[in-house]
Formats: sequence, structure tokens, C-alpha cells
Amino acid sequence: MFSSIGGFYCLAAFASGVAAAPASDLSAALAGFPSLTSLKSLVDQRPAVFDALLSSHPSVTVLAPDNDAFAKYSSTNGQPLSQAASADLNNILSYHILGAGLTSANFSAARGITIPTLLQGELYNNRSAGAELTQTFGADANGQVVYVQARQHEDAGFSLQAGGDADAAILMALDKTWPGGYLHIVNQVLDLPRNCSNTLEGESSLKTLSESLENTDVYDAIDYASNVTCLAPSNAAFEAAGNPQENLSRSELNSIMWSYALPQPLYPDHIRDGMELTSMGNTTIKITLKGNDTYFNDAKVVQSPLL
Repeated sequence: MFSSIGGFYCLAAFASGVAAAPASDLSAALAGFPSLTSLKSLVDQRPAVFDALLSSHPSVTVLAPDNDAFAKYSSTNGQPLSQAASADLNNILSYHILGAGLTSANFSAARGITIPTLLQGELYNNRSAGAELTQTFGADANGQVVYVQARQHEDAGFSLQAGGDADAAILMALDKTWPGGYLHIVNQVLDLPRNCSNTLEGESSLKTLSESLENTDVYDAIDYASNVTCLAPSNAAFEAAGNPQENLSRSELNSIMWSYALPQPLYPDHIRDGMELTSMGNTTIKITLKGNDTYFNDAKVVQSPLL
């Protein structure tokens, strides 16, 4: 699970260069899809915003929210996306543009794929790319990431994890080319990442952890720290351990909570069996891969990642 500072794990052929008027080209590509008329209208209404974003990379992948996603956004936020303030719209759209041209073949990697977007700035992206992302996507791979993997029990599509939302979006890979790269459909307007405390407070399965952290100094530190991954025990994990937080002093709870924080971004597809990491509480964390399951010491990952 990743927040804008880094992340959390819940335990138990590329197209040619972008054309001079990418918004116009994108609008033309969207015209062939009845389910994407809301996005096409937005492109036509705000072409300058799209031109600026789409011209920043030689090849990109646009994650296109469908009409139902636009309707849900309007209902949730009390206004259509087209009426969002320019800065907010720019951030939201940036998070829907991947910094490389990618197809369903890329999304089908055995352990999924972590992909940098064009979303920048410490408010939403207080992390650095790291060697593996830079090696895969180049020196410009500094934007906040999304994580895509094949859906485990469904016949079609991919799951896409973004923002602080535990419910993954569904990505339908079109492999549709346009002069700026590729185009795929998503069934959500993606939530922007939030800091650690806001991310945890929004997840009912992590309520006990959130309440425990409120009684420590950890929240104040990692909300503003960079490049942090947190291993987040679920409510069930606390209960199975006898809810030890109820009988610990603040100092003892501080010490334990820091042992679940790692001083680096740790993406699912970059994990290797047998890796050993040192937590910010100076404890050793060994990673074990068993089939499709991941363990940190003896704790199994039951949900990853929340961004």
C-alpha cells in the first residue's frame, strides 16, 4: 500500500513522437468509442491543458475514464470534472497519463508492473524513482506511480491500483494507438494519493492501526517523510495478536510501529525472494515469495499495494 510518501503493504513497440496538436489527435482517437464521449468532450473543452501534458513526453499511455466514471465523479464531488480548478484538473489528468507507451503485454507481467505517471510535486509524490524504475522507464520516471496486474479471478481486464483507494480500478486494455502513444479504458477517475494518516483513516480494515498510530509520534514523522513503505497490520492481525496496543506504553508502541516502516519505496514487482531490509526501527525484515504469496518475516501480505 503506497501513499504519496511511499507506500503501505497490508499484511495477513512504442508509438512515434507526439504530434504538434496532441489534444486534437487524442480527441480523434476517442471519437471511435461511445463509452468515452465524456472524456472527448473534456479534451475538446480544455485542449490547452491536454496539449501541455501530452507534449511533455515522446510517447505516453492515456488511461481514459469511461462515461460512468465521469458520472460517478460528478456525483461524488458535486460538479463535473470539466469545472474543476485548473490546478486540480492538471493534477488529475497527469495521474491518468503514463510516461511510456504500454500495451496489454506490458500489463501481463507475472508480478504486475509499477508505472510512473506524469503526476509531480511533493504533495502527491514525495518519493524518488529509484534505480529499477529509472532503468525501465528512463531518467524522466519521477512521477507518482500506479500498479497494474492481471485480475486474478476474472476473465478479462487488469486491476489498477492508484491513489489511497483500496478498491482497484478495472483497466480494459484496448491497445489502441494514436499519434501520441496508446489508449486504454479505466472505470474510475483515479483518486490522487494522500499522506499516510489520511490514507489509513480511509481504510476500514486498518482502523486499529490508524488508532494505534494516533497514540505515537510516527504519524507526525512519516506524513512528511519521503521514500517510506509501511507494512500495515490489519485489524485481524491486531486481534490475532491479542490487541497488544491496549497494554503498551507510548514509548513501547512507538518502538513497535517504527519496526513496520521501511526507508525506501518497495514495489511488488521489484521484490525478490530472500531480500533482507532494515526497518526504521532497526529490525531486520526478510522477504519470502511462495507462489503468488509474499511474506515479510512470517506475516503474509493480504493486500498490496495501496498507493
